Amino acid sequence: MAHDAKVAVLGTGIMGAAMARNLLSAGMEVRAWNRSREKAEPLAQDGAEVAGNPADRRGRRGPLRRGDRGGARLGGPGRRLPGCGAGA
Repeated sequence: MAHDAKVAVLGTGIMGAAMARNLLSAGMEVRAWNRSREKAEPLAQDGAEVAGNPADRRGRRGPLRRGDRGGARLGGPGRRLPGCGAGA
């Protein structure tokens, strides 16, 4: 992934927040979303943009999200998450 990439991280618990901070440290632009906005807000101090909903990932690669069975998954076109309408 290019260092000038724009990435969306959906889910900013322990693992998601750490991934977002690592991406920020690598020079990427990160937009973070979490069901509980207060869990995503500390990432703003590190340079992330906090999204109001999961569809706010427009213009970003991803979403980067934790898989149902652990691990991270990078979604892409045609691999929408619930709550992300067409074009998201």
